[in-house]
Amino acid sequence: MADNKSINTIMEIIDDIEEYIDSCKFKAFSTSQLLVNKEELDMLLKDLRKAAPVEIKKAQAIMSNKEQIIEDAKLKAKELIAKTKEETNELISQNEIMLRAYEQADAVVNDAIAKGQEIIDNATLEANE
Repeated sequence: MADNKSINTIMEIIDDIEEYIDSCKFKAFSTSQLLVNKEELDMLLKDLRKAAPVEIKKAQAIMSNKEQIIEDAKLKAKELIAKTKEETNELISQNEIMLRAYEQADAVVNDAIAKGQEIIDNATLEANE
């Protein structure tokens, strides 16, 4: 975050620029155009640039690269979505495999119960005979 000293310095320089503009004389026959000393105005603007906190400079860099930043974010989002879909499909596939395994296990257990019951029934019949 910009500290109060930086903000105060910037505000003071802006005040200086406003005072300078107010002190300039109007161009002949004009009420909106001023005659300014280029060197003096350049000096005030250089001071303003120097006083700009790092956050403003970072914001300028971000703004100048915003399209690239947005494209990078979109690409990362697409990659994340693709990875998530892949993982979801993997989980669904694993779930289907488990369901099939459970179905096969149930079938084996049911067959074993049926065969066991058949053996018991046959043994009971033989014992009764």
